[in-house]
Amino acid sequence: GNPDIAILMTLYSCGLRRQELQRLTIDDIDNKRMLLRINGKNSKQRYVVLSPMLLKVLRTYWRLFRLNSEIKSDYLFIPSRVHPHSKAGQFISHTGISYVLKTAVNAANIKKK
Repeated sequence: GNPDIAILMTLYSCGLRRQELQRLTIDDIDNKRMLLRINGKNSKQRYVVLSPMLLKVLRTYWRLFRLNSEIKSDYLFIPSRVHPHSKAGQFISHTGISYVLKTAVNAANIKKK
């Protein structure tokens, strides 16, 4: 149910760029066809297969974190905290995604050579 797990799994299993993850909306998830619509560079759209495991993780994330969030937004991933200068409709920042990635790297004890 951890939002970080949902972010990491979505990035990895769908092969997304950071900006593509930022711009995902709930409407980009096609439950019936098990697809995720990606709005990529230069306004290009593509679809990636959504695994049953990722769909379950995203549903849990939505139920536990998004439905009760003070931030109202159509974006799937939003900032974890409300800041005084946060705007409605905001998506997670590049810094927020980088923090999630760095935390995962540290937890896995991955070192640069």
